[in-house]
Amino acid sequence: MRIERTIVKVLIRAGVVVAGIGLLWVGAARLVLPGLLRDMATGLVREKLHRELSLGRIAIDPFRLALIVEDARLPDAQGAPLVGFGRLRVDAALLRSLAFRGSVLSRIEVEGLQCNALLDAEGRLNLAELAQLLPPDEGKPARFLIDRLVADGAGVSLRVQGGAAPLATTLAALHVELEDFGSEATRRNT
Repeated sequence: MRIERTIVKVLIRAGVVVAGIGLLWVGAARLVLPGLLRDMATGLVREKLHRELSLGRIAIDPFRLALIVEDARLPDAQGAPLVGFGRLRVDAALLRSLAFRGSVLSRIEVEGLQCNALLDAEGRLNLAELAQLLPPDEGKPARFLIDRLVADGAGVSLRVQGGAAPLATTLAALHVELEDFGSEATRRNT
């Protein structure tokens, strides 16, 4: 009888600890992480590109390990729109990432992606400045695998300055889907 009570007490305590950790994770994911991610992203862009990144709502679904960002806009050096999107959702696959020993994303969905490319008279592409946001090359590239990438309602604008006559063209309402790609060949993407 006494052993049974002890086992019940241990199980109750373990349940309380697990519930407490779960509540802490949900609270951090919902209340702390979105603000931290906003500060990190805007700070990185401010430091590397010397301009302001505009971000709307940022949310984290702690149960599905999903990040949702709405209404992101990044201007070019002159303040004109460079890139932006209406909504981005990234779903992580934590257990597969551990087994793969790299980042595995089960799904990336972006809605309303807009890109305004400009090739100036000196042959510089304004999108090239985004490469400054990438981490320095340390030899071997990071391992990643993406199961599915969907861009819906995307648009690309290209302007070429210089020459006899400037050129401008726009592709709109694009729908792009990519499946099973990553940094190295796997059975699924070869």
